[in-house]
Amino acid sequence: MGHSAFPTWLRIDFDRKEPVRGFQLDSLTTGIPKAFSLEAKVGEEWRAIFETNNNTSDTLTIEFDPIVASSFRVNIYEANGRLVALQAAMPIRSAPRRATVVNHCNWRTNALDFVEDDDTSTVMKVRCPGFILIPVNGASAISISAEGAIGAQMMVSESDDLDQWTPVQYADLVSVVRPKMKWVKIRFSQAVHTINQIKFE
Repeated sequence: MGHSAFPTWLRIDFDRKEPVRGFQLDSLTTGIPKAFSLEAKVGEEWRAIFETNNNTSDTLTIEFDPIVASSFRVNIYEANGRLVALQAAMPIRSAPRRATVVNHCNWRTNALDFVEDDDTSTVMKVRCPGFILIPVNGASAISISAEGAIGAQMMVSESDDLDQWTPVQYADLVSVVRPKMKWVKIRFSQAVHTINQIKFE
């Protein structure tokens, strides 16, 4: 989403009410929102969750006490430059499901159908350098299968809060990661051509 006329807003509606404990906002470095607020629809009323007038971060994670909401609204009042360019606006569930997230330029409809299926025809084609973000949800091991150039590797990092990331290992195209934190991020270059499978143990 890109916009240069303010104020503007972005609304996210759920199919059903969801318990949510946070919200992540990602933007291009040239399109960071400076002044904005976050609201949640709880019952029939909009509740103020967060507000800032001086944001400079292109990735911002907002954590709050869990609430049950049906919608979220980001109200943008001012940009750091001439426009705001959001890459992602993501509510963080209180009890995350095992849903894998991929960066914007590799995302396509059904891009992540390969996760935990046994169908070798469903793969994610790597269209640009990027990442896959995986909630661990108690898994003791995550197996990754990919294809690419000889010697291609992926960088694996871990986090407990989606903000501070600890590099763990370089992973070969077929690797097993044994996570110790709540989230795993796998970064890759275009030397990796396809991500074929991610399995949880």
